[in-house]
Amino acid sequence: SLKQSLVATLGVWLFGSVDMLAAGHILGGRERSLYLAAGTIARAILVLPQAIAMVGLRRFVHAAEYPSTSWRELRQGCVRAAALTGAGIGVVLVAGERILVLAFGAGYDDGAGLLALCALATMPVGIASVLATHHLARRNRLVAAPWIGVALELVAIGSFHSSPREIASAAL
Repeated sequence: SLKQSLVATLGVWLFGSVDMLAAGHILGGRERSLYLAAGTIARAILVLPQAIAMVGLRRFVHAAEYPSTSWRELRQGCVRAAALTGAGIGVVLVAGERILVLAFGAGYDDGAGLLALCALATMPVGIASVLATHHLARRNRLVAAPWIGVALELVAIGSFHSSPREIASAAL
């Protein structure tokens, strides 16, 4: 249904964005700019698991009638999403400073460590995207599961937000 699709999509989006929204309000000046730059680059990684979720949607719908097949498809989708997300994180870990400088200029060359933390935080969001798509195909209420991640992340950021590194760590 449209309602379940909105719940799933908004939940995954917010799960992947709540740290950036919080950083935009909590941090100031240079720290804010650096966090938003690192977060923007890191969020590009989420295109990879989202592609797996979209390819998997047809399989999830077809397999919904057969529980053993459904769980196998879910497992394979999560493994594929984790592998692609891990590859994206690997690129960021190796070339993060260059990517930041190319995208935002020389003033961001000291943000590679923060970018690495933001990139690592994409792994649970990528897997949540596949899980939400699977539950959407099965038409069950677990499409709202990403909202649990949003709530936990908000609590963590509310408790640990004195620096960009703390916010990024809380997003993990």
